[in-house]
Amino acid sequence: MACIKKVIAHPCRHMWSNHTNLKQHFQYFKKLIDDYSRKAWVYFLAEKSKALQHFQYFKKLVEKETRQYIKCIRTDRGGEFNSLEFNEFCKQNGIKRQLTIAYTPQLNGVAERKNRTVMNLVRSMLSEKNIPKTF
Repeated sequence: MACIKKVIAHPCRHMWSNHTNLKQHFQYFKKLIDDYSRKAWVYFLAEKSKALQHFQYFKKLVEKETRQYIKCIRTDRGGEFNSLEFNEFCKQNGIKRQLTIAYTPQLNGVAERKNRTVMNLVRSMLSEKNIPKTF
């Protein structure tokens, strides 16, 4: 696996927008993408407030696996990435923050393309299993 130097984080809404019989109702998913290798990790979130917990888990996982430290993270200006706790965590761990300009998805093109790929995969799997389009 390549060295993790920069991680691109991007949240997406409406993974499952209808109430289902699932034990947990996930409304969001968060992608973390290695900017060098383009390897992606996807985490499902019930609430955006859980973004920091998932990032902390991700950081431990990746750093233990690669023996490299995360040096930089690029995010949009979503509230889940701009909380005081998230900023403090990044400062304590020496992670540089790069924030994209609001309403300019073209600046985070890697994450936008990965989002389209993930959503196409989800739609394909739902279609294959004949699940109603409301999901």
